Amino acid sequence: MMENFLYNKVYQAVTAGFLALVCVGIWSFGIQEEQHILENSESRLEMQRLELDRRELDSGLVNKQLERYRNNLSEMTRFRRDFLKQKDERVVAISDFLAGQAAEHGLALDQVRYKTRPLKEDQLELYEIDLPLRGRYRDIRAFVEKVETSDMFLIITRLAIQGESERANAVDVELSLATYFEGGAP
Repeated sequence: MMENFLYNKVYQAVTAGFLALVCVGIWSFGIQEEQHILENSESRLEMQRLELDRRELDSGLVNKQLERYRNNLSEMTRFRRDFLKQKDERVVAISDFLAGQAAEHGLALDQVRYKTRPLKEDQLELYEIDLPLRGRYRDIRAFVEKVETSDMFLIITRLAIQGESERANAVDVELSLATYFEGGAP
């Protein structure tokens, strides 16, 4: 029976057709698998490209932050060197400025109290000024505005209106200011 099968033209044609069909199926499956692998490779490549783009963007942001940090550090160093170390000159300038502004605005300025306190953790010295003022409200307001907008680096820490004084149209105010100097070794 096997001989009939091998030598019979019909069986040979059926066998050849079957083998051709199997070959076409394997070839087709191989092409589809290859296309699927290629698509996966392309998507992996795209994901890697996107990851690289994200890392490049992150790197740019880190570089910008680093540059900003370096600029801020440089500014702080310059500020400490050029401004906070000039204690003697600044104390005199602050006293003159406050007395001049009080006189310009017609305010009575007596019993000014100065005190200093080291801030060891920051290696700074806090310089506090307590000013009792007496005058018209609008003049006190103008005085405070001049203090706030001056280049003296004065910080208003307290402003308390005491009320009207015995003098007509006058109020008593307690104004506390602060500034910083280099000092307070660790």
